[in-house]
Amino acid sequence: MKLIIFILIVLIIAALLIRIILRSVNQHSPLLMQLHAAGIRTGDAERILSGGEYWQRQKTLLTEREVSFMKGLFRIVDMKRWYLCPQVRVADIVQLNGNIRPRSRQWWQLFRMVSQWHVDVVIVERRSFSIVAAVEL
Repeated sequence: MKLIIFILIVLIIAALLIRIILRSVNQHSPLLMQLHAAGIRTGDAERILSGGEYWQRQKTLLTEREVSFMKGLFRIVDMKRWYLCPQVRVADIVQLNGNIRPRSRQWWQLFRMVSQWHVDVVIVERRSFSIVAAVEL
């Protein structure tokens, strides 16, 4: 019985120490301070992201193969009529049909799937930005 009480006390103290440490880390983050000043309640994602640098900048948007392909397209496409948009998310050029109830479980599953796909180039009409074609190498 004494052992159980001792373990509970140790766990409570550990939880309190972790909470104090997390608060002190969060208070010193400029990002979190700005979010709090703006009245935004932060969650785990903001706390994790403010704790360090997790990404680094890529040097180029396209691979060498995609750059070569784009250069070829620039030579043959009428740029007065069309724009070429590289690396477009498929979810931005298609939508789920009306048979699927919006925001349903199936809708979210399909949306998450398609939102991870990209096409290499989307050709759009210059005046209206209507989609002419999507190209995937």
